[in-house]
Amino acid sequence: MTGSIAAQNAALALLDHFCEPDPIYAEGEIHSVYYDTPCQHAYHDKANGDFLKSKARLRWYKPDISDDPKQSTAFFELKRRGGGGRRKSRAKLSLDRQWLHNAPLEDAGFMRILDDQRSELGGELAADLFPLAVIKYTRFRYVYPPLAARVAVDTRIGSGRVNSSFLAGETDVEIPITVLEVKSNERCELPWLHEMFNIGFRSRSFSKYGACMAQLMGDER
Repeated sequence: MTGSIAAQNAALALLDHFCEPDPIYAEGEIHSVYYDTPCQHAYHDKANGDFLKSKARLRWYKPDISDDPKQSTAFFELKRRGGGGRRKSRAKLSLDRQWLHNAPLEDAGFMRILDDQRSELGGELAADLFPLAVIKYTRFRYVYPPLAARVAVDTRIGSGRVNSSFLAGETDVEIPITVLEVKSNERCELPWLHEMFNIGFRSRSFSKYGACMAQLMGDER
C-alpha cells in the first residue's frame, strides 16, 4: 500500500494503537546498492511490468547489527519473480564499515562482491551487472499479535550515491510517498486496514528502486 507523506503520521498513530513496535528493531534506516546492467534491465523490467523479473542488491542497516565497530553486517540479495512465484537468495557478509558507507560505487570492491556471489549462484546473475545506485529509506516496524503479522512503514525514500559513469546530473532525489507493507501467513481481515484507506492509502505494487531511478533518469512514465 502507498500513501502520501501527509498521511504518514496518521498511519503511524493507527499502528501505535493497534499494533506493537518490533521488540528489536522498531525504527531504522535501510541502505541498498542496486546492481543493474548498462541498459538498466532491472529498472525497465519493473517499469514495463514484465512477467519475469530479477533484482540484485547489497543491503545493510542502521543501526548496524554487527558487534564489531569496524565492520558492518551486510546481505547480498537476489530476488527473482516469475508471474506469481517469488524466490529470494540471501548471503550474509562482513564488510569494512567505513568503506561500505563511503566508497564511491565505481570502487572495484562492489564488483568483487558481485563476482564472489556469482560463483555461489551459478548462472542466475547477469554477466554485465554493475553497482548503479544506493537507495535508502527509514523503516518503522510493528507486529500485529493476533495474526503474528509483521507490518512495515517506509518513508524518506530516496537515492544516495550513484555510479557517475552511468548516471549524470541530479543524484540526490526523494520520493514523496509512504509505503505500508503487511506480511502474514493468515488471510484474515485486519481491523485497521479500512482506516488506512480512509486516510489515503491505496493497494498497489511499488518499487522504491524503480521510483528513484525514474527521477534520476528523468523518466516521466
